[in-house]
Amino acid sequence: MTVYVLTDDERVRPIFATVERSRTYSVEWHPASDRPVELKRFNAHESFLYFDASGMDASAVRRCVNVLEDVRPCRFGVIDLAGSVDDVAELFHRRAADYIGPAIAAHGVSTARMRRVVEYGIGQGEDSDLDRLEPTIVDTEPDAEPYPDASGPDWSRVRPGAEYTFLMLYAGIDRIGDLSRKSSAGLLADLRRRFVSILEEYFGPYGSRMWTWKEDYGLMLLPFDGESVDACLPAIRLMINRVLINTEQLSPYGEIGWRLALHLGRTVYRANGDTGSIVAADVNFLFHLGSRYLEPGTLSVTQPVHGLLPARIRPLMNHRGSFESVQVYQLRDLA
Repeated sequence: MTVYVLTDDERVRPIFATVERSRTYSVEWHPASDRPVELKRFNAHESFLYFDASGMDASAVRRCVNVLEDVRPCRFGVIDLAGSVDDVAELFHRRAADYIGPAIAAHGVSTARMRRVVEYGIGQGEDSDLDRLEPTIVDTEPDAEPYPDASGPDWSRVRPGAEYTFLMLYAGIDRIGDLSRKSSAGLLADLRRRFVSILEEYFGPYGSRMWTWKEDYGLMLLPFDGESVDACLPAIRLMINRVLINTEQLSPYGEIGWRLALHLGRTVYRANGDTGSIVAADVNFLFHLGSRYLEPGTLSVTQPVHGLLPARIRPLMNHRGSFESVQVYQLRDLA
C-alpha cells in the first residue's frame, strides 16, 4: 500500500520512518502546494493519504476534508504538529481515519498503528453503524510496546547468550519415512540439502538464519522488529510454487511436500551448531506443533503472528483450532 504525505515540513519525515522501512508500505512525499490536485485525484483503494494541517486555518482544513470525506473506502488522516485543530472529533465525524497530533508525532507512527488506521478507514468507508459512533482514535500516548525484547529489524544488535523474541519458522519435509524405505541414504541427504537451500533462497532476503536442522525438519530464525511479520509472504510463495519447485529443483526425488509454521517466540540466541543445550518453551512448542498438529502440505501461523499479518493477507488464513492453548490459523487452498 502507498502512503501519500502532503507536507512542506521536514519535521514530518521522521514520524513515518518506521513505516518507510516496512515492506508492507511505501511512502510518497508531495509538497503542500500539490494539495488541491492530489486531493481531487486521490484513490483510496490501494493507498492512504495524510495532509499536513499545520499553518492552515479551520476553514482551509474543512475544505480539504470536504473533498476527501466522500471517498470510499475513506482512508485519510490529518497531521497537526502544533495541535492547532480545535475540534479533532469533527475530523472523525467527517470520516477521517487518523489524527497525528504532538504526542503521536513525538514517538512516530509504527507499522502496527498504520495497519490499524487503514483497517479503521476501511470500516469508515462502509455505510454501517460506524457512521453513528463516536471516534475511538484520539491523540493519546502510543500503545505500550508488546515485544520489548524483539530482536530488531536485522541482526546488528543480536548477541549470543541474550534472549530475544524472533519470528520462528518451522519447516518439515512430509512423509520422509515413505521416502527412506525406497531411497538410498545418499539420495535422502541430498534431498535435505536441496530443501534447506530452497528455504534459504526464499527467506534469505528477509534475514533468515537456519538455526537447527534434524532428519526431516528444522527451525529458522528471522529478525523481528516488534511490529511486522513480512516473512509470511515468502512462506505463502513457497506453498503456491510447490509444483514448480518439484519440477525444477526436486524432480530426482519424486513428488515432495512440506509443511510450514510461523510463530513469534523467545529464545536465548546461540549460533547454529551451538544450540543443543538450549531449553526454550517456544522452541519446544513449535517442534511439537510441526510434528503433532500440522497437516502435510500446509502453512500455519499462530495467533501472535496472525495478529500482525498485513490486512490483505489475513483473509487467506482460516482458523483451524487450538494447539497447547495457542490458536492456529491455516492458509486456505489457493489453487
